[in-house]
Amino acid sequence: LGGEGTGERPKQTDYLFQMTIFWLVWATFSIPVLRFARHFHFDRGQIWRSLVAHIGLFSVIAPLHLATYNSVKHALGPILGFTVMPWPEGRAFVAESIVNVFVYVLVVAIYNAFAYYHMYHREKSAISDLEARLAEAELSALKMQLQPHFLFNTLNTISVLMTEDVEKANQMLVRLSELLRLTLESSGHQQVSLKQELDFLERYLGIERIRFSDRLAVHLDVEPDALD
Repeated sequence: LGGEGTGERPKQTDYLFQMTIFWLVWATFSIPVLRFARHFHFDRGQIWRSLVAHIGLFSVIAPLHLATYNSVKHALGPILGFTVMPWPEGRAFVAESIVNVFVYVLVVAIYNAFAYYHMYHREKSAISDLEARLAEAELSALKMQLQPHFLFNTLNTISVLMTEDVEKANQMLVRLSELLRLTLESSGHQQVSLKQELDFLERYLGIERIRFSDRLAVHLDVEPDALD
């Protein structure tokens, strides 16, 4: 990060001073680079556009940084008692330019890494929220299919039949278990066939027939081609 040799070997403190100025200047220049990176990030569909834009910004930032860095170190060095390398020429200029390329790329890469990290966590949070809402919707659908009053009435009827007609009580328990099984099996499905819906309805009606006996009569007229 210095110029050509001057015959006087700089001390470690002189190198430390120059490195400090170098990174302080870059810290200042990294602010517009980070703001620029927010608008020209490397997403699919705009990689080449962002690349061209960053090359254009670097072509402005790099000479400005070199000019600012060398001006500041030459202005402060003699005042603070440090030996300062002369203005870069030849290989020294190329070396400082190459370092600036790596620093610029590092700043942009760090920004994109953090941006993608936050985007990943936002998407993960959104997916978790969506899964929670889906679970709530499935639970709500389950409650709609098995209204509490129907379940309580069925259990109450079974309790009464256990002392009057054990066979009917057993039939109702079987129908109820089949109804619950079909409900749980279809709880995660967005669509069901008419045949599945009729199977569910048949279990429900089987329970109601036992409850109401001759007072309930149901006739189904369904075209076979419509079942699927």
